[in-house]
Amino acid sequence: MSIPIVELFVFLLLLLGVVGIYYALKMHYVFAFGLVKNTSLSKEKKQKIEKIKAYVFIFLKVLLFFSLVIVFVFGAKTLYEGDSLKTYVVDLWQQIPEGFWLVLLWTLLRIAILIALMKYFLKFIYKQIDKQKQKTLDKKCYNKENVATFYLRLQNTIKFTVVLGVIYRIIHFFPFLEGVSEIFLWGLVLFFLVASVITVREFISMRHST
Repeated sequence: MSIPIVELFVFLLLLLGVVGIYYALKMHYVFAFGLVKNTSLSKEKKQKIEKIKAYVFIFLKVLLFFSLVIVFVFGAKTLYEGDSLKTYVVDLWQQIPEGFWLVLLWTLLRIAILIALMKYFLKFIYKQIDKQKQKTLDKKCYNKENVATFYLRLQNTIKFTVVLGVIYRIIHFFPFLEGVSEIFLWGLVLFFLVASVITVREFISMRHST
């Protein structure tokens, strides 16, 4: 059974599309982990971030492998049965609403701007926190360890709230992820409340230390 060159070309494009999605996700997580790592002060925190990053990339590679296997099996089965991959892809393409790609481009642009702004926002906030921390230490009214713990909690609360907020906003950009965005929003609010309580507790502990 001879398979048309066009069908083989479409088959190859599908496999390359899976690889392209993998690298797009990889670039996204490289930037996200870089943002978190660059705003982490302690060496121990940076090492933990690197470990989490390694696990995430292993998961992405496993996901890539299974995705390639699924697409390959689907494509091979379709061609073996004499069906047309080209027709299947064209039918899917025609189901895409008009203006979808323009909306997607605008969405990706807004996401890029949002991430860039948050990066500079965190750097600015951290500089202000460091200045306030130094002023508190210069007063010599409180225990140094308690001061360091409080400001570390404060920095982590702000950092992870902002990062999770950016992720929520990215999810919210896509209408088909509306259900996921609502769940993520509740998770974000819960995290902020818990982190705030811990931070306030550390502040009270610092105020009572000498």
